[in-house]
Amino acid sequence: AGLLQTADGIPAGDLSRLVAQLKTAETALQDAGAAEAVERMSQVRAQVALRMAAVAPVAAPSPAGVGAGRLVPGQAPGVAGASPARQLLRTLPGQDALGRVRTVHAIAQLGDAAVPALIEAIRIEQNLRDARNENADSDDDVDITAAILEMLQRLRPQAAPALVAALELEDFGYHVSYILEQMGPEAAVATPALIAAVRDQGKDEQFRDLAAGALGAIGPPAREAVPVLIRVLRNVEEPEALRRTAALALGKIGEDAGQAGPHLIVILGNEADDDFVRSDAITALPKVGAPAAQAVPALLSLFENSHDVNLWSSALQSLSEYGTAAEDAVPVLVGLLDREDPY
Repeated sequence: AGLLQTADGIPAGDLSRLVAQLKTAETALQDAGAAEAVERMSQVRAQVALRMAAVAPVAAPSPAGVGAGRLVPGQAPGVAGASPARQLLRTLPGQDALGRVRTVHAIAQLGDAAVPALIEAIRIEQNLRDARNENADSDDDVDITAAILEMLQRLRPQAAPALVAALELEDFGYHVSYILEQMGPEAAVATPALIAAVRDQGKDEQFRDLAAGALGAIGPPAREAVPVLIRVLRNVEEPEALRRTAALALGKIGEDAGQAGPHLIVILGNEADDDFVRSDAITALPKVGAPAAQAVPALLSLFENSHDVNLWSSALQSLSEYGTAAEDAVPVLVGLLDREDPY
């Protein structure tokens, strides 16, 4: 897998043989009962499929009755009445993983037609996966949906609506949320869907956490998510990791999340709450524009009521962000210099 990341122009036949060798090794490990190694080998094979598009020559497969050759955007071989994207999509079900990755890579070069075609490719891939699940003897169990989503990411921002639709795909919501997070403000169109994911307590908590992180990465355009993020942060029954992400997301949304200020102050002052959640609430406090008149006293109280070094560190950083508005903190900070506490 490491070789594939740096190699250039590896012949397609060699790639196919590598995939076959990996599957043989995986089968042997499975027979030996090495469950952890089997899982890792399966991940490696999936990564190989993801890298195929990057290292293999990009040539479109030949639909029945159409001559072979490299696909040039807008100049695909012609079948009467069929667009280049439609011709390529028709070839997907009959190909192995390598062929499918090469095909969707070619589709990604089709300009405006690429995004809807790639979404259709995801549907085709899902159908192929369902068929494989029904056929235990299938030799091709590599799902290339992740590769298609990666290609959609490269087509940003025009791919954002398609990625929103893909959020509900079974097993790939995590991947889509991560891609949307990487897109940042370009993924603003996904805000309502991400809010729904964070709000839905029936969804997997890791998925909700990634969705909350994506809202934070979108920043101010995700301001409509503020009430939901506050509700998650204040609910001590929610997972700690999700509450922490919600606090940080509020900070990234910035002053448009100003209504979160009083709630962040309540969190940081609650000694019964989780210290990591409190620390992230402290970090977010100046970023949402909480007034210094309320925030600075709350931050200073931590030096008397807590001995947690992480809380102290976060409070000092937040006080520094308030600048001269936190001048009332100077005597307290000077007093800290005389304390015997090694921190």
